Amino acid sequence: MSAPLILIIAGEPKSTVTALHGACAAARAQNGRISIAQLVPVGNPVLLGDPHAYWSLTSEQQRCLDDCVEVAEDYGVP
Repeated sequence: MSAPLILIIAGEPKSTVTALHGACAAARAQNGRISIAQLVPVGNPVLLGDPHAYWSLTSEQQRCLDDCVEVAEDYGVP
């Protein structure tokens, strides 16, 4: 059986980090992995997949993702 992959969709920073702690504990117990996704809006569906359509993360979003990486590293979860 392959190692489980737990997907976290980043949202409000506090709830994202709280959910991540639980996910990391579960992943560590099952030798699993964590993947964190940040959803960003695209002005026109035709632009999906176009590198010019991507928006930069806000400083708050970037801080949240940085915090998530630190949490996963603290748990030793890839």
